[in-house]
Amino acid sequence: MTFHSLSCRYAIVAALCCLSSIARSSDESPLTRWATFRVEGGASYYALSFQAAAQPKRAEPRVAILVDTSASQTGVIRKESFAILDSLIESLPDNAKISLLACDVSTVDLSGGLQVRKSSAIEHAREGLKQRVPLGTTNLAMALEKAQNSFGEKQDGVIVYIGDGVNRSNILDAGKFESMVNQLVGKRTSLISLAIGPFYDSALLASLANHTGGMIFIRDNITATPQEIGLNLARAAASPVIWPETAQLPEAMSSQYPKRFPPVRIDRDSIIIGELKDAPSDGKLAIHGSMDGKPKDLEWKVKAEASNPDFAFLELVLNDVKKNGGLTMPTPGSEALRELGLILSNSASDLVRSGRMALQTGDFKAAAEIAKEALRRDPGNAEAASLRDAARQRLEKPAAAPVKSKL
Repeated sequence: MTFHSLSCRYAIVAALCCLSSIARSSDESPLTRWATFRVEGGASYYALSFQAAAQPKRAEPRVAILVDTSASQTGVIRKESFAILDSLIESLPDNAKISLLACDVSTVDLSGGLQVRKSSAIEHAREGLKQRVPLGTTNLAMALEKAQNSFGEKQDGVIVYIGDGVNRSNILDAGKFESMVNQLVGKRTSLISLAIGPFYDSALLASLANHTGGMIFIRDNITATPQEIGLNLARAAASPVIWPETAQLPEAMSSQYPKRFPPVRIDRDSIIIGELKDAPSDGKLAIHGSMDGKPKDLEWKVKAEASNPDFAFLELVLNDVKKNGGLTMPTPGSEALRELGLILSNSASDLVRSGRMALQTGDFKAAAEIAKEALRRDPGNAEAASLRDAARQRLEKPAAAPVKSKL
């Protein structure tokens, strides 16, 4: 099974685009939100959003810039990627150490490891990149490994990837993807991606961002100029990341996904989802971890909101993520989670259309089952409720007595 098949239902293509404000409850800390949904007569589910308050910037950012030079990165895409790269390099702090790598079937370190941002080595690397002919496909796993190697034994580095994330030359199954995540997390390496190209694997890049305290920007959804995008990438690269080692959850929570607690940023929130064992009340979320290699503790007071049908999709999401402990959850922040809810809500509307066809052809039992599933995905869907009622009426209506023929 490939990574794509594990996450295709979460093909996030809208909302994961830029640093944006997160809408939260007005009566609690602006850095947390604890949303819930209870199935009538059944289980209760939650989504908890949390974000760190302002922290000092990275003392000395170490940034490996990885530019995709595969055959899909040509023409206008290539020209724009280079403009974004130039802005990114110029916008990084003066004390940043950077390396520049090109990746396709193989990966080449053009800068010879980490260099001072304004060094001649970086200038030569930029020129070498522009001379590289875009060919072949991308081996992303190898590219990320080589980019991480440019940090040596040091932790808390950042990889900024500019490309489509499509990994045709070395298809990722669940085991390979998990190994890639473990490698990044093991050395506290965050991945910040700009998805750009005629097509891209936003789900894969979003999942990597979720597990590594990274970000994902999608070029098709950004109206900013290449210069502004480069600036935002630089700001994200310089932003601190808190890597959790232990976490204390509110007592009402009986499960947590992803199983590996996600890192925490100051420029976007992080998300965990799961089931509740008790009626939720006031609680505390506490994390002990590290930031730039130094111990760091964070604590939030949290209060659960009343059950909200807008979060009915959590049941479907949990049924899926339980299979691999949340390994492929592409939810780096509230915007991603909301987009996921929208995708599942749209799938309920698709079911209603199928149910109407069943109703018209006289298959009332199938129409009723389809309506039930649509309402499970989107309890507030009025069309699904109407389909359910119509199917029930047909099923409950007595069959007409057969007409006896006269001899």
